[in-house]
Amino acid sequence: MKAQFKPNRALRALLALPLVLLLSACGASSRDNLGTEIGNDQGADPGDWVDPGEDDDDDGGGTGGIGIPPEEFNFSIRGSSGGTPVLSPSGGYVTQSDDVLRVKVTSGDGVVQVTGNDYTNYQGGYGCVQYTVKVNDYPEKTTPVLRYGDGNAMVTQCNVYGFCWQSYMNCCPTAPESTILNFNSQIANHGDTPLRIKVTKVKYPRVQGCTLQPIYSTHKLTGTLLIQTNQTDGF
Repeated sequence: MKAQFKPNRALRALLALPLVLLLSACGASSRDNLGTEIGNDQGADPGDWVDPGEDDDDDGGGTGGIGIPPEEFNFSIRGSSGGTPVLSPSGGYVTQSDDVLRVKVTSGDGVVQVTGNDYTNYQGGYGCVQYTVKVNDYPEKTTPVLRYGDGNAMVTQCNVYGFCWQSYMNCCPTAPESTILNFNSQIANHGDTPLRIKVTKVKYPRVQGCTLQPIYSTHKLTGTLLIQTNQTDGF
């Protein structure tokens, strides 16, 4: 009768050890790969990701809905004895832009203010007005006739002798209330030079009839400029 070899418990454990190590290595490899994938997903550079709702195009026109409204400049301009209108603020409006400069001009409050004492009583209004705008030393641009309100204007004047008269003018009932002047081509190569915007002239009907005339020496009018640059939204 042949004797049968029966490995003891310690020997059986020793023989099973390579299989355990092999299975453990496979499991560790799977866990490492999964962990690497999660880590890559969570650790992505935020700068590499663009919100699908965000406009990543830079068209240089300031019209991409960037959330910055156009700049605003409220001004007054008065006549002078020397004939050259005086702007306030006198320095105009200074801004910066690369290659976009559009100026939306809107008529003022429709009131002609009196700065002198030619008349003891004067109530003036204007229903139509025309402005000339200048940027740095580039050619000026003049707006079409702009309407304030319905274009009607009533002017009551009384001289120092107490004689009064009224003028009723309805000269531009269908004119626009605002207009846009485009200075893009003028500033295309201006470099880093600041852009100074000024209103240099104003005309309006100030006597009986609808002829546009330069501002009278003792009159003052107002207006508003909205200014679009590369750094703002459009109109």
